[in-house]
Amino acid sequence: MAWLTPTPSAPPGPPRAGRSAGFWRAWFALQRRLRIGRTPTPPRLARAVASIWEVDGAAFAFALIVPFVPALGLFLAGPRLLRRFGPPALGLALLVAAGAYGQNLGGYAFGLALALHAVGVAAFFEARFPSASIAVRFLRPLAFTLVIGLLVPPFVGSLARTVVIPVETGHGVLLINPRAVSAPRPGETVAYRLPQVYFDGAYIAAGTYLGRVLAGPGAEVTFAPGVYRVNGAPAPALPNMPDSGVQSVGPGQAFIWPSGVGFRGWTGKFDPAWVVVPDSALVGRPYHRWFWRTQQP
Repeated sequence: MAWLTPTPSAPPGPPRAGRSAGFWRAWFALQRRLRIGRTPTPPRLARAVASIWEVDGAAFAFALIVPFVPALGLFLAGPRLLRRFGPPALGLALLVAAGAYGQNLGGYAFGLALALHAVGVAAFFEARFPSASIAVRFLRPLAFTLVIGLLVPPFVGSLARTVVIPVETGHGVLLINPRAVSAPRPGETVAYRLPQVYFDGAYIAAGTYLGRVLAGPGAEVTFAPGVYRVNGAPAPALPNMPDSGVQSVGPGQAFIWPSGVGFRGWTGKFDPAWVVVPDSALVGRPYHRWFWRTQQP
């Protein structure tokens, strides 16, 4: 009955290094390099490393990307109600924030989207990395909300400005397409940059303004009481136009008369040379339609 003879087991060996072995090798190598001798590892550091390496690898990978992907934390959150209704609510809030961009409604919707995203991130960490500490469970959501609220808006704002630029008008905010920067044509409304200007007791702050193109390169604009002429063709004078004078428009320039925003209540006259704008200062043209909104410059 040789087949009943038990197979000798392998001799016992030292335990295998855990997944955190690489960290500890680097830690002790740093001690040797700094010549600080045998330094006891701080207990909190040891517990933190152990807690990180004992979690599931997929959960740790998700923890690195959940703060940066909207709705992902809600999809992976613990509460079923949050998983079911959180992502659609966040998507709707983002849609309204984009469609009402530049309006109060858009700002409220974006704030709601940020709050939902922070709730999702906090719920994900609570589900995958639970803590027995009441302080941690209370402070962690506040920390996520604070960090997301401080970092996300500037990033989203800079990203949005590559697609749309809001400009204040007398009838509200007008959304500008910054990619429509070809040479302006007479009769159209454009957004353009103005430098800081002092004249006739008025101060014009540097910024983006809206105006109507009255003349293109090579034109000559003359002014008289109640009227202006472009190459001899008359038109009714616009607000703050001078009563006399001549202004020529050179190559690569346009004669753009600004809208009244920022100048309401001021009864002075603009210097015509100030409104001769180089093509390089053009910011863009208004969108005719933005989501469900039709814009009238």
